[in-house]
Amino acid sequence: MQHLLDFVHEHTLDEQLYLVVRSRAGELELRWQRAHNPDCWEVRKKRSLINGPWESISRSELLTKLEARGTAMEQLESELRAVAVTQIVFADMVLCDARKALGRDLVRKAVLSHRDFVGELRSALSKWTTDVQVEVQPRPSVSLIKGGGASTEARRGHLSLVPSAV
Repeated sequence: MQHLLDFVHEHTLDEQLYLVVRSRAGELELRWQRAHNPDCWEVRKKRSLINGPWESISRSELLTKLEARGTAMEQLESELRAVAVTQIVFADMVLCDARKALGRDLVRKAVLSHRDFVGELRSALSKWTTDVQVEVQPRPSVSLIKGGGASTEARRGHLSLVPSAV
């Protein structure tokens, strides 16, 4: 279900989402606000005498923490699917209206141009990340040099690194 939650986060046009789901301890309110903290959901028990403070939970931990609380995960999945489907239907309406107002060819060209651009961008990023070779400096090694009592340039009581011929 994480992929569904991630899809909602990445593609929802809503500024905030509010869901209520059942749990062992009663109903839980879940709230997400883009402007407040877009990477976290806020959770609290619903209808408590004093609606306590919202607990902030990161998106990556939300499902695990809700499951640990005995949340009805199938209900949560259904709610998230409804949000995702709403976004998909809205995107389809925009495309249909654009085809009517601007013409099929313009919309098709715009979509293909965008796909090509994204493909080229991904390819360039992939190439850049695989082609970039990080120059790793060899780690200095410490080797024992027998001095035999001969004097050195180093001050007494200090160590210095000597490049080895390895």
